[in-house]
Amino acid sequence: MTSPSKLAAERFCELLTDVDDQAGSHLRSRLDVSRATVYRWRQQIDSVDTLGTLADYFGVPITEFFTTGERQ
Repeated sequence: MTSPSKLAAERFCELLTDVDDQAGSHLRSRLDVSRATVYRWRQQIDSVDTLGTLADYFGVPITEFFTTGERQ
């Protein structure tokens, strides 16, 4: 079973792909974070504050980072 922090990171990567920003350049610019931070988020996301920030950025509910299966 995948840990919640890894599941959130996987969804983060999917959302970056959905907005055609696989490298996270637009996200880095808009959120003023480093490339290393985006890399770390691709591995795991443990902070609820980070999840809230990313949910706001992508315009999705925070629960989106913990759901599995086909998404609408």
